[in-house]
Amino acid sequence: TNRTRPIVDVFGSRTSRVHLRSPSLQNISKKYRSIIAASEGAKLSYVDYDQYEVGIMAALSGDLELKKLFAAGDMYELFASTNLGLAGNRKAAKQLFLSYAYGMSRKALIDAAVSLGAKRSRAKEAFRLFSRYEEWKRSVWAEFENEGQIRTLMGNHFKRSRSGPLTGKEQRSAVSQVVQGTASLIFKKALLAVDPLNDVKIVLPMHDALLFGHEKADTPEKVVEAFETVMTDVLENRVKGKASISEFVPAAASA
Repeated sequence: TNRTRPIVDVFGSRTSRVHLRSPSLQNISKKYRSIIAASEGAKLSYVDYDQYEVGIMAALSGDLELKKLFAAGDMYELFASTNLGLAGNRKAAKQLFLSYAYGMSRKALIDAAVSLGAKRSRAKEAFRLFSRYEEWKRSVWAEFENEGQIRTLMGNHFKRSRSGPLTGKEQRSAVSQVVQGTASLIFKKALLAVDPLNDVKIVLPMHDALLFGHEKADTPEKVVEAFETVMTDVLENRVKGKASISEFVPAAASA
């Protein structure tokens, strides 16, 4: 038939991500993505949440610095140039920020920043900015330790298998469950919002992005709007959701 129909597991991970298998198309290398083609007469577009985790962290924690960076533009570009002194090194800034956000130790974090080209004094200052996020992170750890479970904004509980003080791994898992679990449920709501739109054919969910088929030129704009509205509504307007149409197949791979 020249088509494949993978098995869809709607609770494919602990955090409830949609997972495809047989074949696992979500994990296909970018250089082979061009094997996925649009139906006759249609074209493919790819909508992706922008700095998704940062937006969720900012909304859940109420951290004003995070909110400001998220709202200002590309958070990772801004953090690289303004706070770390690594202008043009977005990848390093993203790596460092997410390592910090999920609980890397302060010493390891500063050492990693220095190894990537940041000055030690500047790296120390950069990760002192998010005091409210630090308080929120500690509250997540306390809830996990005291109650024996942690939950996302919309439920989706994760239970401990032991008692006593949290290990470093459990601390990271607790924050990940709240952020990534909330992200997966927002994404599912976005899929439900997009599905009824005229001219949209859902092709491939990609964790926090969606490949979809359409025929009309204005359809991608409607899908972006639906994604942004769902995120804003679920997070109760604490941040404004951001999404955009991005490249699914790299230009070099499609040439």
